[in-house]
Amino acid sequence: MTLSDPGPAASRATDVTRTLVNGLALLGSNVVTSGAQYVIVVIVARALGPETFGAYLLAFTFAAFFATLCNFGLDRVLIRDIVRQPAAASASLLAAAGVRLLLGALSGAVAVVAAWGLGYSPSLRLVIALLLLAQILGLFSELCRSVLFAFGAMPREAVLRAAGRCVSVAAVAAALVMQWSLAGVAAALAIGGLVELLLYATAMARRLALRPTPVDWDVARGLVRSAWPIALNTVLVVLYLRINVVMLTSWTGAEAAGVFGAAFTFVQVLQVVSGTLAGVLLPTLTARKLQGHDQVLAAVRSATYYVLLFVLPATVGMSLLSGELVAFVYGAQYAGAASALSVLAWANPFMFLGSLYGTLLIVLDAERTLIPVSAAALAVSGAANYLFVPSFGPAGAAWASVLTELAVAMSVFWGARHRLGRIGVAAILIRPVLVAGAVGAVLQATETANGPWRVLAAVAVFALGVLAAEVVFTDAAAVRLLAWRRGAQR
Repeated sequence: MTLSDPGPAASRATDVTRTLVNGLALLGSNVVTSGAQYVIVVIVARALGPETFGAYLLAFTFAAFFATLCNFGLDRVLIRDIVRQPAAASASLLAAAGVRLLLGALSGAVAVVAAWGLGYSPSLRLVIALLLLAQILGLFSELCRSVLFAFGAMPREAVLRAAGRCVSVAAVAAALVMQWSLAGVAAALAIGGLVELLLYATAMARRLALRPTPVDWDVARGLVRSAWPIALNTVLVVLYLRINVVMLTSWTGAEAAGVFGAAFTFVQVLQVVSGTLAGVLLPTLTARKLQGHDQVLAAVRSATYYVLLFVLPATVGMSLLSGELVAFVYGAQYAGAASALSVLAWANPFMFLGSLYGTLLIVLDAERTLIPVSAAALAVSGAANYLFVPSFGPAGAAWASVLTELAVAMSVFWGARHRLGRIGVAAILIRPVLVAGAVGAVLQATETANGPWRVLAAVAVFALGVLAAEVVFTDAAAVRLLAWRRGAQR
């Protein structure tokens, strides 16, 4: 359902059906992916305690930054190029893998030297190296995912991802049961990443009939030229997302970082969903762009509406149920994470909108505009953490995260609006806000009730609200209400 959706009805129906099938498959993949990652974080956090978990987060953050050098934004460019030239998929994949292999070796060497130069202990350096290896292996799997996304093969991708993530969870759980050290847990993650990569590589060899051929470095150089703005932007994104952990550890200790990390994992699950949403929308929006301006504008309006319809009520629920969520998942030792989560939940809608409109800028060949946006976000994040963390600890880092995501969402939205024209967000917002308000009212009214009953009541109101939004209070009604309000104001 869209605010306006021009074009042949049959084409729209086919497009919607394809997107729905892929979306359902992707939803299954997201559930498994997010669930597996969350299970890993929770069992590691509960087994290690806040202080050691904080050290794990510091090592993971350090590794994630250097893994970004290996990432180089190749995944999204690969999807876009394969959608435009499907016959060149094999050459594009091999070229991207060659570039990523060189960058992986470089980033690994730089990370080892940097960790030694910063005076990290040998044990922490080993953990960083193993976590970096796990993340680099995952990046090679992402290249294979990009091919499947470009061809719309989300059901196959969902099966492969589920198998790989189950292996990772089993490996980490075995490491904890055998009471391995933090390095052992990191090694288990690397083993899981290797198994997942082998699954994807086998699938790619069969689908594309890959043969051991030399990398076409002309194609590789073309990918690098297209991807470097995304790569630079990704480095800035990792910095502004992870700088709070570094500042918390430096100023308030590893335990505070562990408490914030426990709160952040709730949002991180949705970050995986928003990132994967961008992955599935990239080929769809690219195809719509080839059909014309009005088609891509209609798709963006529809995507914005459905994102907000689900994310805004989830945000309200996460904020008001923060205490119950933290106690249920992490236990009493992480009770301090509840206040941080109640604030941090409000980063969700801005995070999803930032991902959606950032992807749209890539579709519009405006990826270079993401660089100043992320640079500004890094400045906002650094300044906000500097102001809030020393006084408020984890809650201050949560406020800094919300402000940063708000800055990003507003920037990419206005960048997309400048290129597409008026998007009509006011009309899009009405129904999601009403549904979120109803969920919030129920949670406030049942504040003294038992936790599970509050959750069930909120879910029931959410389901009824979505039904009413789709059947009763439609786009046309929202537009009429908005027009009436504007007329009354005049």
